[in-house]
Amino acid sequence: MMYSNEDLSINTQTGAGTVACRVSNNQLNCAGDNRAYPKPTIADIWGCNSGPFAIIGSDNDVHRAVVPRLCAAFYRSTLLLDGGNVQPSLPASSYYTVSPTSHYARLVHQYEVNGLGYAFSYDDVNPAGENAAGTVSGNNPTVLKVTVGGWS
Repeated sequence: MMYSNEDLSINTQTGAGTVACRVSNNQLNCAGDNRAYPKPTIADIWGCNSGPFAIIGSDNDVHRAVVPRLCAAFYRSTLLLDGGNVQPSLPASSYYTVSPTSHYARLVHQYEVNGLGYAFSYDDVNPAGENAAGTVSGNNPTVLKVTVGGWS
């Protein structure tokens, strides 16, 4: 079983640093986390808010930091790739390259303007040096143009 004999390292990109995780008793256990992660279902991965990815009020900061990075790794199908033992670390060009994967997200990203946008709730989880977030911001905005259903 993957990650039962080697660490899955989650770079929390927070003060919690990099957290070592291992599979035991069919659950992923991460150092300093207040609870383990059972195997997710497809629905858990699709929504990133149920099963192992549900965040409850008593969860600690490590758990709150691991959930988005772990769900992003499942959603993008990067956990079994070379280098996938450190999350997030792989570039966007490696996302959605193996099966099973989210072809919905792959296609959304293929047609995004400048490669920026969200296909799922934690699509802003990126390795250092990359930023694919579709954040809308500006110091002195004058126009916001939203196109739905075709080219503008």
